[in-house]
Amino acid sequence: MDKIGLTVLLSDSNATWGMRGGWAGPYHTAIEAILAGNYQLAIAFLEQAVAADPQAQTRKLIQGVYRIDYNPYYYLGVAHLELGRYDKARTFFNAARPNLPPVLQPNLERYEGRLRPSAAAA
Repeated sequence: MDKIGLTVLLSDSNATWGMRGGWAGPYHTAIEAILAGNYQLAIAFLEQAVAADPQAQTRKLIQGVYRIDYNPYYYLGVAHLELGRYDKARTFFNAARPNLPPVLQPNLERYEGRLRPSAAAA
């Protein structure tokens, strides 16, 4: 798992995460799970975040003036890819593309290069 972009995401003040209601707390926990290689746990928390707020957004407001890039579909794609669920990964990467910040585009292309052809394409 490439850590480019994740470090930026997690470098915000820990005080920001004190208010873990809504999408922000599960999202942050999911990113930590991805960094630890616990992809199944990450998926569970990303699904909670999406249930609370399905709209991915660059510089999404957390609280007050605190903002982060909220890319749950990208990270769902990463987690499913790492678990070998290529069709799900492809679906989430496609959903992530419209709102993905430029800094993550090279990573997305690299991950997509790891996708095996789907059974339909074979």
